[in-house]
Amino acid sequence: MKSKYFIFSALSLLLLFVTESAVNAQDSGSSAADKFVSFLKSSPAFEMNFTFIMKDAASGKSEGVDCNIKVMGSSYFMKNDNVEVYCDGSSRWILNEGSGEVTILKNSSSVADISENPIGYIASLRSNYNAAKKVSYSTVAGKKRVAVTLNLKSGVRSPYNKIVLTLLDGTGQPLSADFFTASGNSYKIADIEYIKRDSFSPSIFKPSQARLKGLYINDLR
Repeated sequence: MKSKYFIFSALSLLLLFVTESAVNAQDSGSSAADKFVSFLKSSPAFEMNFTFIMKDAASGKSEGVDCNIKVMGSSYFMKNDNVEVYCDGSSRWILNEGSGEVTILKNSSSVADISENPIGYIASLRSNYNAAKKVSYSTVAGKKRVAVTLNLKSGVRSPYNKIVLTLLDGTGQPLSADFFTASGNSYKIADIEYIKRDSFSPSIFKPSQARLKGLYINDLR
């Protein structure tokens, strides 16, 4: 499993949560999806801690990583044990301490590739999914959860043919998300801790000169 694809997959799939028009929902699925959108729109900024797990269908092996992400508008910062990704809306810095390198890329919404531009990729998902009419409910630790299944529209090309969002019933708060591909590979964003924020300092979305000191800078803008 390529670490770069893995890291950007985590970021891209998580940022699907903030794409409010990614779902064309109906009936019960519509109600749950509407609450989900309203929940996300209720905060100008937010932070999430989560575990991203990728399972390879061929080998049966799973790989997971704990992540933290901070989002405000088109800016974000994500960190895990391997990589730090900064984006101030116009540029992206991919900092890999293990290789001693930072790659700087222009952040363009015209590029819709999951491994190069997660926000551009997410924009391409808009209106590509329909929510199933029926939802399923479960109760964990006394809290009721609702699972909404999103099915890829006929004729639409996407690596994920089905997405299952699990939300806290009544509020729409995201708890987990499962993504399924036609090849059988699956991805899971688990144990989501959502923290509502009023704002972040814009400085966190761009690495400081001190943070870049000693690293090889590959500026591709």
